[in-house]
Amino acid sequence: MISLLKTIKIRAYKLGMFLTFILVLLFSFPIIILSFITYYCHSISYSIISFYTYEVIIPVAVKWISLTVDIRHRKSFKLFKLSGINLFISNHCTSIDSFIITDYLEDDRKYINILHKKSVMFIPVAGQILKLLKFCTISRNFTEDISVIRDYLRNITKSMISSYILIYPEGTRKTYQKQRESNEFCKLRNIKPFNNVLCPRYKGFKELMNGIYQVNQNAKLIDLTLKYSKSVPSFLDCIIGTKSFTVDIYANVFKIGDISDPKTFLFERFRLKDVILK
Repeated sequence: MISLLKTIKIRAYKLGMFLTFILVLLFSFPIIILSFITYYCHSISYSIISFYTYEVIIPVAVKWISLTVDIRHRKSFKLFKLSGINLFISNHCTSIDSFIITDYLEDDRKYINILHKKSVMFIPVAGQILKLLKFCTISRNFTEDISVIRDYLRNITKSMISSYILIYPEGTRKTYQKQRESNEFCKLRNIKPFNNVLCPRYKGFKELMNGIYQVNQNAKLIDLTLKYSKSVPSFLDCIIGTKSFTVDIYANVFKIGDISDPKTFLFERFRLKDVILK
């Protein structure tokens, strides 16, 4: 009986936090409308959306996710002492990865810029917020994306503010089906298959790395590895699940100027992730 009551209490609390998050998103509608009205006053609309996103939406979302996932890290982000434009890469396990990484950035979360696929833009409210924040939307086709990436880098360079660009080189979340497709891709190209990550895509990564280095010779690349304990939490686990999860964040920092071969570097890092996640 006690265990049943405890389960009901946990689910009710999580559901309450999720509903709070939904209400926060719904409250975004007036702000989005305001931003469209003030379209020609870009600095005003951008400031409003940025403040609301990083000071209201993300803290509520992180609080909600923390009820399910205990975030642990071996190296504090504050030790990196970043400035200007820098690049973050990470493996991609679940839809909450970006919230986990944003929480890891602590007070610097306002500088994060996430490259995301086009399908994310169809998520109600969230898609509009990403559009207003001018995050980079890619199709995962390098021929189509190269001009988008270059324009994106040109725009954030003009802003003259610090920016942490986060990309997932795997291109999508790791699932059983995606792992099979990744292994088939590796076999066709005579690449040793990966077991715990997907084969990374290097062309967009190389373009970003070179573009960032051109504007910031002191730029750093922060390689993050997210390792969830036992199993990976689903979106539903965060809403009404009673299980608890732990994620360890492994971080390594490199100077972009010291990376002579982006493709070799990226594959070496993902081989290491494959071992860590074993």
